[in-house]
Parts: sequence; structure tokens; C-alpha cells
Amino acid sequence: MSSSDASCSTETPTARQTAAVARRRLLHRWVAVVALLILVGWLGRFAYLRLTLRPTPRPEYWVAKIAAIDPPGEGAISAKEAEEILEDTVWADGLPPSFVTRDLENILRGSWDESRADTQTVTGVFTSAEFKNARAALVRAVEAGWAEPIDLEAEPYGRFHTCRWWRQWILAHSRWVREHRGDDTAMIEDWIMLCRLARQVHRPRLAETHSYASTILRFLSYEMIYTSREPHKRIDTVALCRRIDDIVRPVFDPRGQLIGERMNQLNTIERNYVREGGDWLDVSEAAGRDYWPATPSAVSRLWNLTSPVFYDWQTALAYMEQHLKDAEAAMKLVSGPPDPTVWNWYPFGEDALCGIAGHSSAPLTRVVIWHYYARCWMDGALAMLAVEEFHRDHGAYPDRLDELVPDYLPRLPIDYADGQTMRYRREGDGFLLYSIGHDRVDDGGEKPDPYAGGVRDIVYSRERRPEVLP
Repeated sequence: MSSSDASCSTETPTARQTAAVARRRLLHRWVAVVALLILVGWLGRFAYLRLTLRPTPRPEYWVAKIAAIDPPGEGAISAKEAEEILEDTVWADGLPPSFVTRDLENILRGSWDESRADTQTVTGVFTSAEFKNARAALVRAVEAGWAEPIDLEAEPYGRFHTCRWWRQWILAHSRWVREHRGDDTAMIEDWIMLCRLARQVHRPRLAETHSYASTILRFLSYEMIYTSREPHKRIDTVALCRRIDDIVRPVFDPRGQLIGERMNQLNTIERNYVREGGDWLDVSEAAGRDYWPATPSAVSRLWNLTSPVFYDWQTALAYMEQHLKDAEAAMKLVSGPPDPTVWNWYPFGEDALCGIAGHSSAPLTRVVIWHYYARCWMDGALAMLAVEEFHRDHGAYPDRLDELVPDYLPRLPIDYADGQTMRYRREGDGFLLYSIGHDRVDDGGEKPDPYAGGVRDIVYSRERRPEVLP
């Protein structure tokens, strides 16, 4: 074979290889171009959807669902009529705002003194036809009940400040009718009216409304305990306990305690997530509502390009559901809260990845703590009344709480810290009645140092009316 033939035989494969490499490179370029076009198209579509699609919330649907949880019965009044009754305070016209915050507190906190100016003022109010008519209207309203309108797009609790206002006046009236008129029947009817008001406030089953209801019952319990140690006519404590239990049982029902709050949270998530375009968080909507509610338009939709960093719809739902279940479990309080450090426990922690940061951690925390207090204080108040009635009849206090059943109480009082019977023991000529506190540690009835911040025990038998405010 000649040298030229050998040269051709070696050059020909090299040319073929070069052509093949060129073809592969061309193919790679086309693949890269196609992939780039696909990526650009996907990114363009992604950006377009994130910048144009918005959530489609259904607040009317959730409002209807919440209203159906506990609708008022036959004969219920309208919400408008209830609002007019709650806001009918013409009998208090001319009284400064400080009268409710300070003077009514003095009526409830101090020893009774007919010569004091604040006592004379409430006597004038309570004997007026305007107050009598307003109170009678409120009695009829809370007996009939009404469907509480809920605005899930804003604060749904606007009118409940009037309930707190009425709470103070009715508590003051309950003391006035006993001290000034000796009418313990009217006093008890005031107590029952406040129980019904708490029941009505609780109707939406939201975290904040439950806190309002618990606070009403807790303040009522204080007055009942104070009354138990002060002169009063005989009280049928068995009938009173049964009436109160029948009214407030739904407030303390451990089943679905926060069912309305669950629907409220579902509404919150639904208004922040775009369902039709991939179940992603509308970051601008969530931030605009929950971080800067006064200026929601200040949050640019360009933030939605970061949406893959946040939870998708199912993850957000699972997160919400788990923490609501934790709160439900804590509210049962039959075996105690899940953590002895419950004072610092947040059952629904803030999580910006859900788009609900700052929405409800504080209300749910308050619900767990206030729920415990309301239940224990009400049982403690009823037990205090029964123990004192026992002493009135027998000249001595019972050695054990079970001596109160069935003549003075239809059931034993429960310490909801651990689900056991409330702690009780005789002390000389007196007695000690207490809850171990929701640290679940029995300190033998030792009250906390108010300046030390400890939990310790809640001792009902040592409660007395505080001093009059300066």
C-alpha cells in the first residue's frame, strides 16, 4: 500500500468523526435552545400566574358554617335588636368613663358603704326606670338568644365591648340588690343573666369570643365567692349549680371547643391561597392582611415570585390542623396541660410559611389559660357557697367535700388542672378550698407571691373583697 493510500485511510475517519461531533453539537444546541425556550415559557407562565391570579375566598360560606354550629332556638331575636339592647345605655348618660373603670370597681371591691358618693350614684341609676327597662330587655334578650353576625374579613368582635360594660353594671347591681334591698332572688337572677350572656358571647365558638365568655364567668365567680363569706339569705345551692351547669355547659364542652376557630382559620388560609393555579400562597395577600393590615396595597405582587419558598395548600392545612388539635387537647384540661410550662406555651405558633403569622397565636394562648381559670373558678365559687350553706345549717364546716352531695351540691367540684376533686381540708374552725394550679403541682394550698411570678395554687377560701381603689 502506497503512502498516499495510507494517508487517505487515516484522514477519512477523522472527517467522519468531525462531522459527527458537529452534528452532536448542533443537536445539543437545539436541545439547549428548546429547553431554554421551555424554561423561559414556564418562568413566564409562572410569573404571569403569580402576578395575576388571586385567591377566591368564601367568607359568606364560612360565616354560614359558623352560624350553624350553635344557632339560637325558637323565639330568638335579631342581631340588630340585640345590638340596640346592648347599646341602650341612656341611663348612664352623664357619667364619666372613669365611673365604670374605677367607681364600679369600688362598688365590687370594697366594703359596702351607703354614704359613699359612688354608692349613692349607682342607687340613683338602679332605681331609675331607664335602667330597669334596659335590664329587663337584656334579660329577655339573653334568654331568647340571637345569631351573632361574624365578619371573618375583619375583627368579628366589635360589639363585645358592650358585653364587658354590661358585665360590670350587672355585677354591681347584683351586689346592690343584696346589700341595699336585701333581695337575694334578684341577685341570683343577675348571676344567671351573666351566665346566659357568657353563653351567648360564646356562640360563634371562636378563640376571642371564648375568651370573652370565660372572662365574664370568671368575674362572676369572684362575686359569688365574695358573697359566700358575707351576710345573705339562704341560697339553694343545688338548684343554682344545676341552673348554671345547664347554661354554661356548651361553653365548657370539650368536644369541638374551637370548631368555629377552625373554620375561621380555614377562611384565613383560603383567602391567602390561590387554588386554581397550583395551590400556592399569595404572599402579597397574606402579608398585606396579616402584617400590614392598615396598608395591604403596600405589598407588591412581585413577592409572589418567592411563593415556592412557602408552604403549599396541603402543608398549611396540616400545620393549622395540628396546632388546633394541640389547643383542643390543652383546653380539655382533664389530665392537665401538655406542658408544665403552659404559662409560656403557645399552642398555635406563628409561622410565616403558612401565610398566617401574627393571626391568632395570642388569642389561642389566652383561650387555653382563661378556659382553665373560668372552669375552676366557677366550680370553686359554687363549692364556696355550698360549704357556707352547710356551715349555716350545721354550725361547722364539712370534713370532706362529699358531705355536700346531694343536699348542697348535685356533684363534686372538679379541679380541672388534673380532673380530680377540688382540694379541701379543715383548718381549725375554718377550711381550705383550692385548685393545684395548672402547673399541676399540689403546694398544699400555698398561694403564689404576686411579685414572684409563680403559679402555685389557687386558694378560693382565702379570697376576700380587695381594698377600695384610691
